[in-house]
Amino acid sequence: PLLSASVSWLSPGASVSLSCAVTAPSAGWSYHWYRAVPQSQGYRYELLPEASAGTTQDSFSVQGLTNTAAFVCGAARGTPRFYSEHSDPSFVWSADAEASVSLSVSPDRAQHFTGDVITLSCGFNSTDTDWRVQRLYQNKLSTQQCGEKANQTNCEFSFTEKTSAVFWCESDLEK
Repeated sequence: PLLSASVSWLSPGASVSLSCAVTAPSAGWSYHWYRAVPQSQGYRYELLPEASAGTTQDSFSVQGLTNTAAFVCGAARGTPRFYSEHSDPSFVWSADAEASVSLSVSPDRAQHFTGDVITLSCGFNSTDTDWRVQRLYQNKLSTQQCGEKANQTNCEFSFTEKTSAVFWCESDLEK
């Protein structure tokens, strides 16, 4: 299946609508909705409690999302039940505007090349310094605690092969 979200960026507390598409034939499926929790190797899937029995609709609304999350869907049909594989994760990014956190990349350009050293910095307006850079690469999550100085966390990455990755700043701190 293919999962899509109605929006990619939300304000905290907003809702998002998820849609799950299954390749033909599309009739007779029940849909299952999960939060994808990144782990050091791939994801752990947690069934969304409000949809624990599955749904007959190919869309589902997640209410009151307060932080960034990844979602996946799966489908089942027939007797005995045939279960599809899970969709790839779809990320919905959420940030508190008052947190004043930024992720900057140096050198600041659209494309980087094999062998380049890239510095990522988490800047924040806070007395808390427990920020870290997260990287999702080839379905593997890696956390990097980096050197802290002047309310900024810096991490250096070097890639030895052509790759695509997602980076973000995060903290365990609750406001």
